[in-house]
Amino acid sequence: MKQETLEEAAEKYANELPEPYNYGINSDKKKGFIEGAKWQKEQQLNTLTVTRVEVIQHSEPFNGRAYTNYRAKDVEIQFQDNGRTLKIFLK
Repeated sequence: MKQETLEEAAEKYANELPEPYNYGINSDKKKGFIEGAKWQKEQQLNTLTVTRVEVIQHSEPFNGRAYTNYRAKDVEIQFQDNGRTLKIFLK
């Protein structure tokens, strides 16, 4: 099975965007997709040494650490939903 290149994924992604984001495909959109994918991959590589994950909430009821894991393994971060959702995956 052939792995999709970033350029192929950019073309496919740009064609599948929902309204109102699918207003024509141009090289800037494709370039932005490719750069975003490269950045996300770099962020995943930067998490290889992470062993502690903390989520800080500056509002009630927590007003501080809402979640802490001092034994996090295999930490991965992903931006999804066109950058509107940050997901943290850990074991």
